[in-house]
Amino acid sequence: MDEIELPDMAERKRVEEALARSVAVIEAAHEAGGLGVWSYDFATQTVEGDERAKALFGLAAEGPLARQDWLGAVHPDDLSAVQAELDRATAARGDFRAEFRVVRPGADVAWVLAFGRVSYDPADDHALWMTGVFFNITKRRVAEEALRESRNRFEAAVQAVEGILWTNNARGEMEGEQPGWAALTGQTAEEYQGSGWSNAVHPEDAGPTVVAWNEALAEGRIFSFEHRVQTSGGAWRSFAVRAIPVRGADGQLREWVGVHTDVTARKEAEERQALLIRELHHRVKNTLATVQAIVSATARSAETIEDFY
Repeated sequence: MDEIELPDMAERKRVEEALARSVAVIEAAHEAGGLGVWSYDFATQTVEGDERAKALFGLAAEGPLARQDWLGAVHPDDLSAVQAELDRATAARGDFRAEFRVVRPGADVAWVLAFGRVSYDPADDHALWMTGVFFNITKRRVAEEALRESRNRFEAAVQAVEGILWTNNARGEMEGEQPGWAALTGQTAEEYQGSGWSNAVHPEDAGPTVVAWNEALAEGRIFSFEHRVQTSGGAWRSFAVRAIPVRGADGQLREWVGVHTDVTARKEAEERQALLIRELHHRVKNTLATVQAIVSATARSAETIEDFY
């Protein structure tokens, strides 16, 4: 009789425990990330989702649901884009990715980030199913909208005082699109990136500006300065500059937000006033000198006090 080899029970138990741990890790990741798992069957046109996926869409039914049941929860303004992205991913054999709103019972609106990947039949290459995950990104989108509204209000306030808004990264370098600065100076994005903006500052002011800016960066304090900037039309205009360091909740510097305010009219008025004061001082000085000369001459020729007066 052949010897029967019994399975290694210890090894089997070890594999089962490892599998259980892996499942637990995946579940924890799904829970922590707010992930909902889903799978779309192209043959039956149904979508199977776990509890988190269904809760995100406001669906309570058990088992697979028709594709239209899921799409029916998508906000009407986003539905056509979601359907187009699904069709594109299927036809192009690419990944599906979309951000959209879902309207849940009670008109509660949530934002969803969806990822999916199509699997194809190796025999005839037709699409079998698409599997993926849903993320609840409502908090992120609400925060982004609040930030956008805040920035819009700030930009409106800047425009009200005829200011030019710009931003720098935490290192004090200009980066990304800066439409206000580009419109003012005529510099391209490539030209003003980093410290390239200083090339639009008057040569006599550029050096002192950079020194003062670096000092503010090192100390993390508000930057306040005045200098001349060459506009896109070639004229030199005077600007008051103020930049504020923006910090995150952890206290770390995130970026700098600055404003250039045109003070050319004020500077010109100050120069005219200074010129007027100098002229006035000059005239008063000349008048006093004349008076003093007359007094001296009269005093020399007068023999008595009565003659002096």
